[in-house]
Amino acid sequence: NDESIYHIDSNIDYTINANYGYHPKRNKIFEEKFYKNQNLFKKITYTVNNYGHRISPDLDNVNDCLLFHGGSIVFGQSVNDNETLPYRISEKLNDNFLVFNFAFNGYGPHQFLAKIENNYLEELNKCNNLLVIYFYIQDHIGRVAGKRSWGDKSPRYIYDQNKLINKGFFSDYPFKLIMKIRKNIRNSFSISKIINIDSVDLNDEKLFIKLIDDIEQKINPKFNQVNFLYIIWQHEKNLNNATYQKLKQKKNLEINFLNIPEKFKRNGIPGDNHPTKEFYEILSKEVVKYINNF
Repeated sequence: NDESIYHIDSNIDYTINANYGYHPKRNKIFEEKFYKNQNLFKKITYTVNNYGHRISPDLDNVNDCLLFHGGSIVFGQSVNDNETLPYRISEKLNDNFLVFNFAFNGYGPHQFLAKIENNYLEELNKCNNLLVIYFYIQDHIGRVAGKRSWGDKSPRYIYDQNKLINKGFFSDYPFKLIMKIRKNIRNSFSISKIINIDSVDLNDEKLFIKLIDDIEQKINPKFNQVNFLYIIWQHEKNLNNATYQKLKQKKNLEINFLNIPEKFKRNGIPGDNHPTKEFYEILSKEVVKYINNF
């Protein structure tokens, strides 16, 4: 029976962009220190570049690029700069690709679409050919629908008359009232047992799928050639939904996580269920194989 006491000291600081919402402050080095029974057992460094993205190796005279987007798994929560999935992949590609990490904690594809629509792609000015890699987890569907407890300062899209419309942030009136009601339900032990306000429906999936399609359509004209790869986290339950079927029609890499040791899938820090650096090392090898045969 482990009665250890854990706590985290973090100086990660955020700011809000008027178009795509919250992001870590630019051009900063942040630290998180993890303590067990007041003893430091892990320290993580997060380096954020001048564009508000986590760093990857910088190369000269390269114009073929990989752009990663997604949430905390791609960003690399709880691992160091050189242990993230994009960074490990960059090192294995023999300096043939510039690699960019547009992911961040709590993100879904809606932040990336907002960046495309508002021309926040200056970091990619060296890129001629682009491979966009998106790491999909089912929770992203709830995020784009505003059904999560975080991300109120995120772009809110609605799907109306077969097109996407940007309605500002989830924190904007009148949707902020819905967010407040959901918060009150989450905070009520009895009501939250009756009403599951975090569940998603087919309309949420349609919104998500439209976001994915719009990303492909709107980023394509900005580069000479653009391809897309969807990494599907295969271990998740109830995977056979409409979104999964849609992604299966695209170029995808389904990762069988049964071959990854269980001890690498969770880092063992209470309240932080992100994978370990070993997980990213194993996964990077699989992705690089795919990229080399793309």
